[in-house]
Amino acid sequence: MKDLLRSQSGKRVAISLLMAAWMTLAGQAQSIGIAELMFAPPAASITNWPTESYEFIELHNASPSVTLDLAGVKFTQGIDYTFPLGATLPPGGYLVLIGTADIAAFRAYYGLDESVTIVAAYSGALDNAGEQVTLRTSAGGTDIVSFTYNDGRGWPQAADGAGHSLVLLDPALIPQGGSAGSYGGNWRASTFVKGSPGRPDSPTPPGPV
Repeated sequence: MKDLLRSQSGKRVAISLLMAAWMTLAGQAQSIGIAELMFAPPAASITNWPTESYEFIELHNASPSVTLDLAGVKFTQGIDYTFPLGATLPPGGYLVLIGTADIAAFRAYYGLDESVTIVAAYSGALDNAGEQVTLRTSAGGTDIVSFTYNDGRGWPQAADGAGHSLVLLDPALIPQGGSAGSYGGNWRASTFVKGSPGRPDSPTPPGPV
């Protein structure tokens, strides 16, 4: 399963996501967080596509061994989306959540093959000027990830409409359930234009000395 629309369903035992941003599941330390955010994409060339259709939020499971069941997990601020039954995030895996149901067009624009898991489609759009983004265990549950991004001073300017995404500096260490994700210094602009949805964003290698 590489693409998942809201209407799909299946039977899985849901794993409770209990700690803010980096959680303990069944006695084992498990990690999930937002690793990349494309909040202000430039206008592109797909006919009849609003700019918001190029936005994406990338989730990453930093656990090396446990698959996370995301059924019922919900974005309650920034965008509106509830993960359906059958939505999972494998160990070390990435998941790209998008705001358009046209997954094929999104794949074509970003050059993504079937190995990249895409989930569609959320309601609303990410504010180009910044806003709070919150992912919870359920509509009335516990915060998993919550932070406020910005496009002002101290935030990577290349991510503000110039085609780059926001990339968390170290998603394995920074607890987004606290305030770390709200600090611009903990983010950088993606190495390349369009970001790296569905995979790690490698930093630019150092030049010759």
